[in-house]
Amino acid sequence: MSPLHDADYGADKLTRKSRTGYLFFLNGSLISWQSKMQKTVSTSTAEAEYQAAAAAVKEALWLKRLINGLNSRGKIHTVNMKCDNQACIKMLNDVKSIQWRKHIDIAHHFVRERIMRREVQFKYCPTTEMLADFLTKPTSVQKFGASVKQIGLVQLPELTRNGTGPEGEY
Repeated sequence: MSPLHDADYGADKLTRKSRTGYLFFLNGSLISWQSKMQKTVSTSTAEAEYQAAAAAVKEALWLKRLINGLNSRGKIHTVNMKCDNQACIKMLNDVKSIQWRKHIDIAHHFVRERIMRREVQFKYCPTTEMLADFLTKPTSVQKFGASVKQIGLVQLPELTRNGTGPEGEY
């Protein structure tokens, strides 16, 4: 299973809440995705990513149980999560960071507990390779089309009037 998660930072102009997005792939096929406004306002980009990580880990643990229950041969032991924010990864892996991040809701600290149990681990993914980016931020038609095509969600010609975009077929 290959999960990626991302967040914007305070992009909602009215509430200043951030948006969480995640994608889960199994054997190259998209099996789960979400783009959703976060419930609380974040005070930093890393905190917004931390909240996105919490949402993605909840989904990862559920999918892991489902896949392991259906598959009698190979079991998923540790889910390798990909994150494009190094400060968030440091917060998740550094037990001492709790001293300077007490304002993060306690509900999100279950992620750290899952890391300590080795149910999940986080690895850095450069922003340029983060497929979940288009779920959280405004993007051009071309980049959106390329992202949708990369994840195999729909065929883009169905979304346009004449089957072509500004520069022809995607």
